[in-house]
Amino acid sequence: MAHIYDLILPIILSLLIFGIGKIGLLIFKSRLNYSRFITLMLVSYGLMISEIYIIIYSLFHIHSFYKFHLHLSRFNEHDFFSVSNPIDIPSILFLSIIFTFVIFLISFLLSQISLQFLLTKLEKKSNPRLSSEIKYNWLPNDYNLLVYDNHVQEAFTFTLLRRDKLKIYAENWIILSSEMIDLLDADELEMVVAHEYSHTYENDTRYSHLIYTISSIIFFDPTLKLIKYIMHENHEKSADFHAVELIGKPRALARALYKTIEPQKRLKSITSTGIVSKNKNLVIRRINNLLDYADQHNINI
Repeated sequence: MAHIYDLILPIILSLLIFGIGKIGLLIFKSRLNYSRFITLMLVSYGLMISEIYIIIYSLFHIHSFYKFHLHLSRFNEHDFFSVSNPIDIPSILFLSIIFTFVIFLISFLLSQISLQFLLTKLEKKSNPRLSSEIKYNWLPNDYNLLVYDNHVQEAFTFTLLRRDKLKIYAENWIILSSEMIDLLDADELEMVVAHEYSHTYENDTRYSHLIYTISSIIFFDPTLKLIKYIMHENHEKSADFHAVELIGKPRALARALYKTIEPQKRLKSITSTGIVSKNKNLVIRRINNLLDYADQHNINI
C-alpha cells in the first residue's frame, strides 16, 4: 500500500534538479560558459515544473471533459508509484523530459516566427539612407543594421536562425529607431550600437527571446519571472562592460542610458535585449556602474 509520504521522493527529486540549475546560474562570476548555466537553469526548471504537473495528474484522474475524481481522500487504496502503476517515478522522469522538450520546441518556433514577423514589419518602415550612414570599423560585415522611422526611442538586437541547404546559420540584426539617432550624439550612438553588438557577440540573443517566449506562455509562474529578471539584468550589465572594453567610452554610454529615462520620453520595450528599459532602477544601477568604471580608470569620455 502506498502512503501519502510516497509523494515526498518525486517532489524532492524535482526540487533537487531545480536546485542544481539555480546554483549553476547564481554562482557564475564571469561570462565564461554563461549559456550553459542558463540552459541548465531552464532545463532544470522545465523538469521540475513538469514533474509537479504529472504528480498532480496522478492524484486527479481526469476521465472526461466533465468528470474527474480526486484520489487523495482514499490514497491508501492507490499504489501510485509502484512498478505496476503507469505513473511511477521512472515514468514521471521520462514524461517530464518529453513535456519539457515539447514546451521548448513550441517556444522556439514561436520566438522565431515572432521575430521574423517583427523584422518584416520593421523593413517596411526602414530608412535606407540612415541605415547606410551608420558604419563602424569594429562592426563585422555580416551584421545587419537597420534604422526604421519611428518617434519612439528604441535600440535592440535579435538573432534569427536561417537554413541554407543542410547548414543552419545565425543572422544577427541590430535595430535603431530614427528617434534614437536624433536623441544621441556620435559617441553615444556608437556605444549604443556596441552595446547591442555585445549581446549577439556573447550569444545572449541565441536564447534570450526563447526565455521571454516561455515566460509569456507560462505567465503565471513567479519562479520563471525571477529567472527572466536575473538573466536580463546580467545580460545588460555584461553587454555594457563588453561595449566599454571594445570602444572605451563608458561616460558616453552612461549619458545615452540617462537620456532614455528622461520622463518626457515614452518608454517601450520590443524585445528582450532592448537598451530602453521600463525598469528605471536597473538603468540607474547600470549608469552608476559605468561612471564608477570611468572614475577608476580615469576615462573622461
